[in-house]
Formats: sequence, C-alpha cells, structure tokens
Amino acid sequence: MNQEIREKNRNRAYRTNDDIRIPEVRVIFPEGDQQVMKTSDALREARKLGLDLIEIQPNAQPPVCKIADYGKFLYEIEKKEKRSKEENENICTQRNSVSPKYRQA
Repeated sequence: MNQEIREKNRNRAYRTNDDIRIPEVRVIFPEGDQQVMKTSDALREARKLGLDLIEIQPNAQPPVCKIADYGKFLYEIEKKEKRSKEENENICTQRNSVSPKYRQA
C-alpha cells in the first residue's frame, strides 16, 4: 500500500526552486502568511530560511508556491493519502458487514 502512494508522489513531480520559471508567484510562508512576489525574491527568501520553494498550484493566477522542506512536504502528502485510503477502506468494510436479520415464521 505504501509503495503505491510513493509511486504516485514520484509521478506527481512538483516543480521546485530553479525549476519554477514563472515571473511572479503567490508565496505561502512557513508561518502561514501569503504574499505575491517575484519568483527570484521568493527563491531568495526560501534559501535564506534553508528551505525549498515548491509550486503546489501551477494553474492558479498567479501560481501558488509554498516555502517548505521538500522531503517533509512529500511525507505529509503521503501520510494524508494513506489516512484517506484507510478511512475509505473502513467505510467499505462497515457497509459490507452490516446486514438485516430475517425471521422465518
């Protein structure tokens, strides 16, 4: 099960740091603040904090990037997907195990 989630994350391939070539992005800082800024400034800010600039929503206007540790970011996504999948399996199991009892007269 974990292997499937890891494989999905590998295929997802978020753009990070110098791979982001858009002139302006909305940046979400580690504290939760947001600001629209030039990509070069955002990258400088991320490096100053010792973190990565990760593009999380490329289709938004302007695209949304997050300043975070890339490895931790992937781990958190993997954890959420695993929890979601477990909850989904639990719901399916509950539906199958409950059945009405019939009386014969």
